[in-house]
Amino acid sequence: MTEKHQAKASEYGFNYSVIHSPIQEYEPTKEFDLVICVHTVTAYLHTDEMLEAAIETFKKALKPGGRVLVDLANPMLFQDSNYRDDVFDRQVSFEPMGDNRFIYHEETTIECDGEEVSYEDTFSLRAWGRDEFEQKFSDQGFMLEKDLSNDFLGSGHYYLVFMRDELFNEESLS
Repeated sequence: MTEKHQAKASEYGFNYSVIHSPIQEYEPTKEFDLVICVHTVTAYLHTDEMLEAAIETFKKALKPGGRVLVDLANPMLFQDSNYRDDVFDRQVSFEPMGDNRFIYHEETTIECDGEEVSYEDTFSLRAWGRDEFEQKFSDQGFMLEKDLSNDFLGSGHYYLVFMRDELFNEESLS
């Protein structure tokens, strides 16, 4: 996906770096103007500590006044679903674990050239409440600059742009 993004961007004269790493483990070596965190990444940050570590990484990776674009899945998306047609069968379930945490389980079968290919996966997710999510960013010196959610109606996601407060620094935590 990152190769496709970069190829498309270069068609329009843009050049940017792509870093592939778990957010909460990444140690930035320089500062950026913009960090993009989309494709429901935040749902995989299923503990307070994981989300707080990710936001800390954003803060380290951004220049003062830099921005992070984050998508946040609406909790209503965390519902069982089933889809079946002539070649595709997908069963998804969410087992509630409390505190908006779920065990996601998927079983998918695809018929391809007369053969069935199956896929199964299970992992933890969290449906962050928007207020709690925004508060976590605010606690680490980010301001909600813009809500782009209406530009993506029907996606089931909030698209939020947070700006690193230019005046925020480590000394203000003392």
